[in-house]
Amino acid sequence: MSAPGHDGKHHHRHKEGDARPSRNSSSSPEVTAIADARARVPGRFEGDVRRIRIHSLASTPTLELQLDDGSGRISALFMGRRGISGIDCGRRLAIEGTPVAGERGLTLYNPAYDLL
Repeated sequence: MSAPGHDGKHHHRHKEGDARPSRNSSSSPEVTAIADARARVPGRFEGDVRRIRIHSLASTPTLELQLDDGSGRISALFMGRRGISGIDCGRRLAIEGTPVAGERGLTLYNPAYDLL
């Protein structure tokens, strides 16, 4: 039997600049449907990685991914990164941060993320 509040899944919380993943010891924060995401309102969004692209912004390598939860899509930009171990198209992922409105829709910059 598992301990209370433990769902048997391994959740790792990552933040840009972390040397290694840390264990998420608290219960997962409330997840917001991507369709309900609003600019400048912090949230946690879960979905499947639908697109990964590497490009340069102001001469800085940038990993861009698009997350889809069935209700909508949101982008995440990881500045200074060409890839992140464990993140591939089709992977289930949670990102957490404050969306910014832009020409391509809502984007989170360097969000915390959990591999699901």
